Amino acid sequence: MGEHFKLKLPLDADIDYLMSLEIVFYDGEEFVGNEYISFVMNPSYRTMKSNNLSVTFNSRGNIGFNDYPANVQGEGFRYKNGSNLLYEGALMIGVPPGKVSNVARASNQMEQDRSFWTEKALKITKPGSISAEEGECNFVSFESESEVAVEVKQSIYQFDDAFNRDIIYVVYDLINNTDKEQDSLKRNYDSLYLGLYFDWDIGPSGANNFAKFDDNLGFGYARNKAIDSLPMVGIAMLSGHKPNFFAIDNPGTSLTNPGVWDGFNRWEKWMMLSSGIYRKETSVTDVSLVTGAGPIKLYAGDTARVAFSIFAGNDIESLKTKCITSRETAKSYGIADGKYNPLPQKNEILKIYPNPLENGELKIDYALNQGGYISIEIYNALGQKLSTSVKSKFSTAGLQTENIKIPILATGRYYLKLTTTNGILFGTFEILR
Repeated sequence: MGEHFKLKLPLDADIDYLMSLEIVFYDGEEFVGNEYISFVMNPSYRTMKSNNLSVTFNSRGNIGFNDYPANVQGEGFRYKNGSNLLYEGALMIGVPPGKVSNVARASNQMEQDRSFWTEKALKITKPGSISAEEGECNFVSFESESEVAVEVKQSIYQFDDAFNRDIIYVVYDLINNTDKEQDSLKRNYDSLYLGLYFDWDIGPSGANNFAKFDDNLGFGYARNKAIDSLPMVGIAMLSGHKPNFFAIDNPGTSLTNPGVWDGFNRWEKWMMLSSGIYRKETSVTDVSLVTGAGPIKLYAGDTARVAFSIFAGNDIESLKTKCITSRETAKSYGIADGKYNPLPQKNEILKIYPNPLENGELKIDYALNQGGYISIEIYNALGQKLSTSVKSKFSTAGLQTENIKIPILATGRYYLKLTTTNGILFGTFEILR
């Protein structure tokens, strides 16, 4: 008893190679039994735990675990050495009309899309250049009918000071290397979107979970509504791009909330990446969320950065404080600019111009608190509809401008009706001939 032995392992084993060994026991020459053990050689995943968070990252865009759906390679996302809170975390990158490179669950929810290929495995440095622990890796996606040509450098920062001990920072530098290709393969992306997908399981089986977007501070969070003693988690996009957010009821089946229990296809991923701040909160159920940035211009040869903070706490107020701290820290250390422009408090028409209109197009500036479909109609003083200038168009949350073609009308006062997902707005303008 107490004896040990050493094995010489091959130096050229692939990353994440599962090595299986059979150990055979003898008593003298008599066979007693055997036992099998297995372990991962050259793991591409590491768990960072230099503060109150223990989080596993791999070398191709996953957070939490390396082997969805088995989820045995990694520790998930843990707060203060507690239970794991995360079932699945995955990077998604998309461009119109719906190409999405990603490592989230696939159309068959028991399978995983595997768009990214490791170029440089995750390396951990302790201490790091600016924080207590840092990670860095590179991976790439190649163009296909459903995927985007892009290289990703992922950097992770974990500080251990009192203000940041419940926060971890994840940075994605997107590199468009298609400038090195022949002209027919060069790609200039006018509208690229990047997002993180999280399926949180806070408490038993993820039941009674709830996710929501905080308009004022610009972060999403998830919590258990039935057990107040369980931790809450938050995610903020820290870069100066337009934010996107989609709260998912996992068992959902509608077009506006398709859910993920029946799989997660690329159309659904693209819709959630590119719809702005659309579905702001879930029901109380098993939930997921997508948070991200876009549209981003990424021309051949260019690089763009998208940074996130992921944090945990025991109540909403502590999450708000950590969101603010993470924006300040990101700016101080050059991780990101930390900017967030709060959404409008309500839907409203801000300006109609030129007013009066003599000829040409009319412009309307308006604010939306939540993304959705809009229509714009023109009426006369008798309440008669004269035209539908915008029939049905998706508009993201925030400040928007619409150019409107006005039919030939006589001098007089007219009314503009803007129909949104959450109500109807009216404005007036005059025609001067």
